[in-house]
Amino acid sequence: MGITLATWEKLVKALDKGETNEIKEFLKFLSPVELAEIMEELSLPKLHRLLPFLTEKEIAGAFEFMNPDTQGLMAFHFDNHKLAQVINQMSPDEAADFLALLDEGRVQEIFNYLDQETSNDLQKLMTHSPDTAGGLMTSDFIAFQADKTVGETLEEIQFLELEDSEILSYIYVVDQREKLIGVVSLREIFKASNETLIKDIMHDKVISVELDTDQEEVAAILERHGFLTIPVIDEENILQGIVTLDDMLEVIERETTEDIYKQSGLSVTDTEFLRSEKILKAPVLTILKLRIPWLVIVLVGGILAGGVIGQFEEILQSVVVLAFFIPVIMDMGGNVGTQSSTIVVRGVVLGQIDTRNIWTFLGKETLIGFTIGVLAGAAAALVAFLWQREPLVSLVVFLSMTLTCTLASTIGYLIPMLSHRFGYDPAASSNPLITTIKDISGLLIYFSLASFLLRQFL
Repeated sequence: MGITLATWEKLVKALDKGETNEIKEFLKFLSPVELAEIMEELSLPKLHRLLPFLTEKEIAGAFEFMNPDTQGLMAFHFDNHKLAQVINQMSPDEAADFLALLDEGRVQEIFNYLDQETSNDLQKLMTHSPDTAGGLMTSDFIAFQADKTVGETLEEIQFLELEDSEILSYIYVVDQREKLIGVVSLREIFKASNETLIKDIMHDKVISVELDTDQEEVAAILERHGFLTIPVIDEENILQGIVTLDDMLEVIERETTEDIYKQSGLSVTDTEFLRSEKILKAPVLTILKLRIPWLVIVLVGGILAGGVIGQFEEILQSVVVLAFFIPVIMDMGGNVGTQSSTIVVRGVVLGQIDTRNIWTFLGKETLIGFTIGVLAGAAAALVAFLWQREPLVSLVVFLSMTLTCTLASTIGYLIPMLSHRFGYDPAASSNPLITTIKDISGLLIYFSLASFLLRQFL
């Protein structure tokens, strides 16, 4: 929490004793983020005591930083008229996300307390999937027609009630039918004379996204171009809204967390569990449900790997030193495969790897795996020779390490890449799966080479 423990205890004490002046003084200097954190941590009775001291605008500001659980709790204890007043103070995209948490009947009742324009905007935003540009966009944006002068534009901007600085960064230009035809920065407008037409200073090559563009693609475009906002258009090129950078930062954090969990073998399907505190505070049974499914695959893979070793029991008993290098080869292959899969997943998410260069990167990853295998294999083979003074054992270790690392790098690339090609999340082909396949294949390579090259020891 942003406030100190002493300050927190002071607030709790004031709420318990009903010290009105102390509570008002405490709230006077809180930011919306700090207020949201406090409301999430307070017990229900103390939250009830706090709410009468907050205005609708303060509650709306805190709402935008709350987790959905606390938002739902707040909605349960507010009547529809009060909720409508809070929603009127929220940005449209945040308000639409909040309304999506409520049942349809209550949403319709809340709409009755909103003005027609706000109600129409929110209903339009709520029709789009939340993980698309349409679901992320806000209808708060500035757009002017191309034939307006700079002076007229500046005069109208003065009367707009827009608090978001990102929204003020770009002015979008539309034609008579509201089609997006250009963009101009506020800085360029200030530099131009009042008589200059907007169309004479606008940039007509506008980078935009469509309503159904996936959120990961929107994030990649914003990152690639360094934009603060990006316009959202429909199939007729009519400007529908904008997606702001702060919204995309939340998406990037959520997507990154999801990929990390999936690659670690956590079967997270509820998007709310992508919040780290949600998982930390979840019941033990819930945590087990998230973690066990992929671990079962690892367990089965381990049993199969043990079966592979069992099939080569005779050579392992004859050349005991082979057992020493089993974990070395398996660990090296596992790390190489994990590195490769991590690079691929990131490349796919950012749009750096696609059908145009898939085979180029496959060849590159295979070559990298081979090179690592040669270097690591040479080092391990040298250790084996200095220890055992047996060239054939060193050769087995060298070839096994080289082939295992090469195969691991290829597998680490192919599994997430094939998942993506068939429409699945590449991160879902998690590291436990790649490691299990690599362990079994690595052991087969190691003992097959040992059986072939070390027959004289049998």
